[in-house]
Amino acid sequence: AGRPLAEVADDRVRGTVLAAAGDADRRVERWREIEVELAEGDAKLLRRAGKALRAAGATPAATGSKLARLLGPLVPAAGPPVGPPAGTAGQVVYDYLRAQVDALYAQDPQVRRAGPDAVHQMRVASRRLRSALKSFAAVVPETGALQDELKWIAGVLGEARDLEVIRERFAGSLAGLDETLVVPPVRERLGGDLAERERAALARAHEAMSGDRYHALLDRLDAMILRPPLAPLAARPAGAALPKILRKEWRRVERRYAAARAIEDAARREIAMHDVRKAAKRARYTAEALAGPLGAEAAAMARRAKTVQKVLGEYQDGVVAQQILVEEAGRARAAGEDTFTYGVLAGLERAAAERSHQRFPEVWAEVTG
Repeated sequence: AGRPLAEVADDRVRGTVLAAAGDADRRVERWREIEVELAEGDAKLLRRAGKALRAAGATPAATGSKLARLLGPLVPAAGPPVGPPAGTAGQVVYDYLRAQVDALYAQDPQVRRAGPDAVHQMRVASRRLRSALKSFAAVVPETGALQDELKWIAGVLGEARDLEVIRERFAGSLAGLDETLVVPPVRERLGGDLAERERAALARAHEAMSGDRYHALLDRLDAMILRPPLAPLAARPAGAALPKILRKEWRRVERRYAAARAIEDAARREIAMHDVRKAAKRARYTAEALAGPLGAEAAAMARRAKTVQKVLGEYQDGVVAQQILVEEAGRARAAGEDTFTYGVLAGLERAAAERSHQRFPEVWAEVTG
């Protein structure tokens, strides 16, 4: 019916093992291997494919990878990382960090294959990791360099993700306008042009993920999971050590908002409110990480922080959208095109942003009341 059920890869493999002393005693092996990977098919299809291959003379591989076959006993035996003792603060934090590392690794191949929502999910995993390392510095110390690299990869992925979000946002806005307000070729500029910029940003992300800096980041993550740098606080019971960290994160949000309200200059206050949003996001991630051991208290804080983050995010999204519209209108004007629709959209974005800005004090009173 035109749907891919499985992919069959028929490989001719050549592997070379170099001697420890140099290239003189290198060993070269060649073999053929066939691998069947399910797409939309089911396990029954996979079993039938395996049966057909064996009937044709194929034999099951003795190893799970080309590298393992080539290196044989040189490959160290794999074993699960050993985390901190159960019930400790270290165990809670370690399990969360390991889950986010696994999530980042799982999205890596999906990003390379341009899988749906893969860039977003990998970026979220990197942000959650960085946030957790900041929040739980008293449990997992000395991770500043790793945090810097996680910020870098999130930024690399962020360019493509932001363009994807804004393109979909403009598509929805244009769909809601009366056709008499949409002058050509605004759909092409806010659709195709942004999609082209998104593809270019994704290509830059792919290039970065093929470089030494990204591979060094993966090595750092592996080292953290295999040998977590735990502080003495990690050995304390989770219920005794972690509530203090949870409450500290919310107090940080409160301090940021108090500082922002005290700023009279509008431009500086806007920057400060963006810092409030980032603090709320960090508090939310911390609360979600502690939802298991701390239960209702963590869940309640996660809801409060998410509400604050959402409202301030709506304002920030509107500001960014207006900036993009100004840029695209400039390109359209230079090409001699009518820019009326860009002004309409910018007005709508400004109004939406202002509504979010004006309702925030009421939202804050609700979440802190």
